[in-house]
Amino acid sequence: MGRALLGLGLALGVYCNCLAQSQGKDTAAHSPQSPPPLSAATYELLQAARAALKENRPEAARTMLSEFPQASEEPMAYETALVRQALGYALAALERPADAALAFREALASGQLPEEVNHELRHRAGVAFLRAERHAEGAAMLEQWLDAEPRAELELRLALALAYYHLERYDELLPLLEQALREDPPEREDWLSLLLQAYLQKKQHSKALPVLRELLALAPGKRDYWLLLAHLEQALGRATASLAAYELAYQQGVLQAGDLLYLAQGYLERRRPHAAARLLQKESGRLLPRDRATLALQGEAWRQARAPRDAIETWQELLRLEPDDLDTGLRLARLYMEQEQWDKALELLDGLPGGEPPASAERQLLLGISAVRAGRNTSALAALARAAAHDHTRNTACAWLASLEPAATSSHAAACGAPQ
Repeated sequence: MGRALLGLGLALGVYCNCLAQSQGKDTAAHSPQSPPPLSAATYELLQAARAALKENRPEAARTMLSEFPQASEEPMAYETALVRQALGYALAALERPADAALAFREALASGQLPEEVNHELRHRAGVAFLRAERHAEGAAMLEQWLDAEPRAELELRLALALAYYHLERYDELLPLLEQALREDPPEREDWLSLLLQAYLQKKQHSKALPVLRELLALAPGKRDYWLLLAHLEQALGRATASLAAYELAYQQGVLQAGDLLYLAQGYLERRRPHAAARLLQKESGRLLPRDRATLALQGEAWRQARAPRDAIETWQELLRLEPDDLDTGLRLARLYMEQEQWDKALELLDGLPGGEPPASAERQLLLGISAVRAGRNTSALAALARAAAHDHTRNTACAWLASLEPAATSSHAAACGAPQ
């Protein structure tokens, strides 16, 4: 909430009118409807404080007003109420909203001031409490003030709505803010954002969506709004619309690296591998680092898009970054095998580190299969026998062993017996 919304200002006219009404009247001759007279000393003190405030010397005003003795009985109770009121203005000017609110509340509690003055003080005290983040006290004051101000300015109703938000009183916040915005449709981001947050807290997603779209119209460059739009669409079961929100955010240029990977993954889930691959290829090295996460996803996107050459080039680059990574090597070897590039697969697999099962067993299985396809049965038998020794690859390895000439596989039959 901006300073303009909660600024208290230095509005001293009301209490100065009280001074004018009180000064110079006979002490014994005032009616119950009129304020009691002020002593000369109190009148001079209030006038001096008023002058100090007008001259932008709030600390001087605070000092002189703080020295006034407290009193609870007439006629001094009335003078005390005026002094506490004036002290509130001085404290507000000093950016001490909590102290200002307490001074205003003390003036109210005295019961000595006219209702028109009390009405203004409820407003002042309520807003000051909110500035001090004492939301319950601020809401109580503003509720009393609004009871007599059904057409209060939108800013003050927003202030009360914000207090309700901090107090998690959403059932009171929503009707107040909805009515205020219907009467005076705003083009203010903070108002709409407050309404949006209240709908989200109440899990009213269908009501939150149009408000969020209004916010996007006002601030199309805000990444958080786009991500929230995608989240809400997903929560409402509209996966395509959620993906479209990410696409629009990408067009606005607000997505970050993690968002782009999420968008690419969304393309793959929606069976749009070409879109994923093109996105990753365009942004890797720019918005995306050319690291494992990017290259692995890009390679998989090219594979699903049936662009094997691009997929192989991508995984080759990743293997150059991580030459000792067995999983990366196995992925590239499978791509070579899909393209029947048996010699390349064998060369790659021979040079990979041994690793631990099950990856090491898969390496032996791929070696054996590639060797069979390349016509290198001796190498194939040894590799497949090693693969058959592991539960993870036994069945497939034994099937390949059985496909070879029986005479050639007899010496390896034990590997396909009972599990080791």
